[in-house]
Amino acid sequence: MSQNELDDIARDMRALLEKAYQKGVADTRAAILSAVQGPVGQAAQPVARARTKPPSSGERQRAPRGLIRKVITQMLAERGPMSLQDIEAAIPDYDQEVSPKSAGTELRRGEEQGLYERDVAGWRLKVKSEADDLI
Repeated sequence: MSQNELDDIARDMRALLEKAYQKGVADTRAAILSAVQGPVGQAAQPVARARTKPPSSGERQRAPRGLIRKVITQMLAERGPMSLQDIEAAIPDYDQEVSPKSAGTELRRGEEQGLYERDVAGWRLKVKSEADDLI
């Protein structure tokens, strides 16, 4: 390529960048003015924001809150006492959204709340007795 061709390309790119910048300025100005001029108490239309990280096909979504507890409770009710490793291995059979590595945290929290207990046989659902109700 000759120097003249490179200069033409550079000039065209600067013009396109300036045009895009001016469009951004105008869009931002319009969003600010609509927010200021809108009725009091009414939310303005949100300004679209660019994602800082593009979504990847392998990006894992979080499971809905409380799903791990339902999965572990069902699993222990059906199978009886299980080791943490066995629970982690069985989680995908119950629900693909739940990360197997979240089982340990749930079991420890549930143990503190009186939902699960562990012994030499493994983790199990805690059996409530009448004495527990008196406490």
